[in-house]
Amino acid sequence: MVRNVIFVFVFALLLVTTLVFARTFIFGIRQLSVEKVTEISLDQHAKAKRLGEALSFKTVSMAGGPRATEEFLKFHEFLETTYPRTHGELTREVVNDYSLLYDPPP
Repeated sequence: MVRNVIFVFVFALLLVTTLVFARTFIFGIRQLSVEKVTEISLDQHAKAKRLGEALSFKTVSMAGGPRATEEFLKFHEFLETTYPRTHGELTREVVNDYSLLYDPPP
């Protein structure tokens, strides 16, 4: 009885392995050809400065505690003034009064 169960298990394992390999070779690789993107040079010092400014806003709220509403609104202004192109090209949605969701144009 145990011998039959082991035989069925090994047979099923071999069958699944054979099917996986067969499908792999039949369908092949569907790699897309993508154009190389030109590299953008960014000022490392300016990036670090903007990151430091963004981290200076105290936008962390404790559950059940008071919300830092002024800080969230200041952070929204910071994003608009620091990244005007992003702010102009993406659709901005305000969620629950203080969270921002940016979507690309359709």
